[in-house]
Order: sequence, then C-alpha cells, then structure tokens
Amino acid sequence: MKNQKKIAAVLIATVFASASIVSNAKCSDQLPIGLEALDTNEQETEKEAWMSYDDYDVTMLGDLMYAEEGILLYELEYEEAKRACMLAGSVVLHRVMSEEFPDTIEDVIFSSGYAETTQVKIGSSEIGTPEEVYEWAEELLCDGPLGPDTLVFQAQFEQGTEVYEQIYNQYFCLM
Repeated sequence: MKNQKKIAAVLIATVFASASIVSNAKCSDQLPIGLEALDTNEQETEKEAWMSYDDYDVTMLGDLMYAEEGILLYELEYEEAKRACMLAGSVVLHRVMSEEFPDTIEDVIFSSGYAETTQVKIGSSEIGTPEEVYEWAEELLCDGPLGPDTLVFQAQFEQGTEVYEQIYNQYFCLM
C-alpha cells in the first residue's frame, strides 16, 4: 500500500509538471489522452503555437480574411465560406514563411500583391470583422496554415503553377 501511494504521488506530480509545461504556450488544446484519464473534468490546457504571434497579428490576419472573403459568408454555405476565409489566411501565412515574400503578417498584407481596397480595410473599425473570423485567424496561427507550403496565391483568376482549390470565384493557387 505504501508503494502504491508513492507511485500515485509521483504520477500526480508528473501530471502537474506536464500540465504546467504545456500551459506556458499560447494555444488552447485538450490534455493529452494519458492526462485526461487521471482527471474527470474536461480541462483545457495550452499547446505550442505554430508560429509566434500577438493580438495585433490575429487582428491583421482576421481583418484580411474578412476583407478578402467575408462577403462569401453571406453568399455561400457557412462551411464553404469559412474554408475560403481560412485559405485566404493560409496564403498570408505561407507567404510569411516563404523566402520570396516579406516575413511578417503586416508586411505581407501591405506589400504589393493585395488589392489597395483590402489594405485600406485592414485594421479599420469600419470593416466589422465578426469575432468568429478572428477565432479562425487564431486557429491558423496556432495550428498552422491549410494546404502545402507553396499555396501563396489567391485571386479571381488562375495564377502560379496550378490551382490548389477554387471556391466560388476565388482561386487558391500554388507557386
């Protein structure tokens, strides 16, 4: 019985140590399966983000996603419109990671390649980006962008080497 108590104490200490290590990251996630079994409550913990970011990055990316694809929220089925927004955000993140483009979200958005009307809307309170779009932006920043690393083009026409996906009149294309 004494050994069982020692084992339980070590196991509990390990669980708390693991949980505190995980919670130093920014993105929310469920506890790993082994840890859930010890706790009957469905606790959330945090995981390491795909890239380092702050609230400004979430706002910039969310506003871009809504400025580029937000109209589709009113024209298409919800899941399809969400995917278009997520792909628009993914194009930005793939550009950030590419040596061919600037290396920050803001610099990618305000570099040539994005319509001036989109650039004017970013960061403006007039854009009215729904909270859920900011949540999608943070999801991309936490989990990483959709599609292959070469998904760096989005427009109402085909470009690059091939079309990765088309949603409505939007083409998401590979470099």
